[in-house]
Amino acid sequence: MFKIYPVSLGCPKNKADFEKLLYILSKKNYQIVLSPEEANILWINTCAFIRPAVEEAIENILELGKKKKNSQKLIVSGCLTARYGKEVLKKLLPEVDDFLGIEPFKKFTPKEPLERILTESPFYAYLKISEGCNYKCSYCTIPKIRGPLRSRPIEEILKEAKILLKKGVKEIILVAQDITSYGKDRGEKEGLLKLISLLSTLPHNFRIRLLYLHPANINKKFVREVLLNPKVVSYFDIPIQHAHPEILKKMRRPINIEKIKEIIAYIREINPFSAIRTTIIVGFPGEGEKEFLTLCDFIKEVEFDHLGVF
Repeated sequence: MFKIYPVSLGCPKNKADFEKLLYILSKKNYQIVLSPEEANILWINTCAFIRPAVEEAIENILELGKKKKNSQKLIVSGCLTARYGKEVLKKLLPEVDDFLGIEPFKKFTPKEPLERILTESPFYAYLKISEGCNYKCSYCTIPKIRGPLRSRPIEEILKEAKILLKKGVKEIILVAQDITSYGKDRGEKEGLLKLISLLSTLPHNFRIRLLYLHPANINKKFVREVLLNPKVVSYFDIPIQHAHPEILKKMRRPINIEKIKEIIAYIREINPFSAIRTTIIVGFPGEGEKEFLTLCDFIKEVEFDHLGVF
């Protein structure tokens, strides 16, 4: 029996992909171990979205590379490979035996598995509903790394949700680079609302959380249907990135800040206890004191419940 020591880095989408790989390997009689010394295979699934993520990935590779015995194999998969390419990385990291891209389960099956081994908690799970992104934000590497938007079939997502619920999962977290674009590549105008509605009919005691709502795709109808659905958590993760129109233009973010203010006010009007989170980027090229203060004033005015800053 082969033994594998897994290391998963990066976002929830990466984690979901890696958990599916681990399920496939378990069915092939691989045993997951918690110590690299016990393993035949050392497998790192990487992130490469921003510089700290690249540095973290390389640090983990070098650390396991030093520990690797002649009888062991070191495999690296994920966004690092997709971003820089196998040939470049082979020269830079000769201690690695094989490089694979995103969705590493594809090494063993062309079809995305519905089963997985939950590695974080038995009570919640990330459910990836699409891959890639069609937006071309000037600061973002995701379209280059993960490609254009590719929504999963709704029937496939529902089957995976049922499997998770039978395992005892109590919170399903829908994730994608932008879940509000779900179904657009398949001709669906309101694909996410349709998916949420169908998930809500599943006969289990659970809740649904939504991650990464693109602000350009949120309207009052969406807010109303989400907040009136008893199974959906009143949590809105809306990354605005900036509030000054010139900076947003340079970022290639098609966002109307006044519309965002209206949407946030509408959320709180329907449910004052809703939690609203955002992320912003400061120090973006071209941002001066005026643009920075505009952003600060916006944050003070809106009073987000949670704020992440790059």
